[in-house]
Amino acid sequence: MFDKKLATFYIIDILKEYSDRNHLLTQKDIIDKLNNIYMINIDRKTVSSTLELLNTLDYDIYKGVNGGYCIDERDYDETEIKFLIDAIYSSKIIPADQANALADKISSSLSKYQRKDYRYIYKSTEISRSINKDFFYNIDIINEAINKKK
Repeated sequence: MFDKKLATFYIIDILKEYSDRNHLLTQKDIIDKLNNIYMINIDRKTVSSTLELLNTLDYDIYKGVNGGYCIDERDYDETEIKFLIDAIYSSKIIPADQANALADKISSSLSKYQRKDYRYIYKSTEISRSINKDFFYNIDIINEAINKKK
């Protein structure tokens, strides 16, 4: 049986993945996505109270003039993510597969629509790169040595 308290977490996930200022979700959209993705049914009143709760919990839920919603403030601004992804792909010392994985992790805080805008950056295989698969492990070892003053 579905615990309606979990709906809060599902709604946060849906808002993070499927909404931004250019792609607002109505309460009906949220209900439909809850049903299609998580196979749960809740009513409009529960969605409304959950959105109010999220605002109370300091989630920056934006409500558009036509009743659509999105999470307005994310962990990173779009421009910060673009900069970080550019920096990752500009670095020749990060192997291509690790660069792709890192860029995917960073861009996961964007909506799926915003992530699409940054796919043009993903050219890591076209750059001559290091093949050192232990790159991040080596950085960790160096940091540990610095902290131990060795």
